[in-house]
Amino acid sequence: ADINQVQQTIVPGARLGDLPLGDFPFMVLDTTQPEKPGQTAAALPADGALTYGAFRNRLVQIDPANHLLRISEPETEATPCPQECSNLVIKHIGQWGPVTLTADGFTVNGQPIDVQIDTLFTGTMLIYPGSVEKLDLKKQSKSKPKESFQYTQGGVKLARADAGTVSFRGATLLENGPLYFGTKDANLPAVQFDATAGMALLSRMTETFDFKGMHFWMEALKR
Repeated sequence: ADINQVQQTIVPGARLGDLPLGDFPFMVLDTTQPEKPGQTAAALPADGALTYGAFRNRLVQIDPANHLLRISEPETEATPCPQECSNLVIKHIGQWGPVTLTADGFTVNGQPIDVQIDTLFTGTMLIYPGSVEKLDLKKQSKSKPKESFQYTQGGVKLARADAGTVSFRGATLLENGPLYFGTKDANLPAVQFDATAGMALLSRMTETFDFKGMHFWMEALKR
């Protein structure tokens, strides 16, 4: 949304479940998407969104197997990684665009990549145009099958090629599965990373974000 459409407010005594967040700053904006010819715009599936800034100094764990989101109290010291982990790095979308979280430790078809972690993207992994050639995925990027994603860029249609093996620090997340690529209609932004990992990929393991030490790790699902 245009910055003029954003209003800011403070919600006193905000809580997330039983967890107090204190006097919490919110931005309020109209997220209604303009309808395209022949299409009905999809509403967001929630009343709002929390960015990683809401969890400053906390541990956040996404547990897909048990449908749980675990959030710690603010940490006074960084927690040592319980296993091999990656650094969480803040990067821009475009040169001057909004910031996002990225992590290393991922590979696609055996090649290391720098990955944005995006829980609003419901696909597996989106490869950006600037990294297609270096990852030797030019042929796959021209795949004819297309798939739509409602909550990415207000709704976007991406090319799908079932030709990807994705791992995180030696643990296989996807084997000969779908990778996604931009199309002429997608208008993907220039980015400072290679790919976006979405929930169809992340839900195959349990993720922990340490926003005190700025670390990220993944563990096998436990039911």
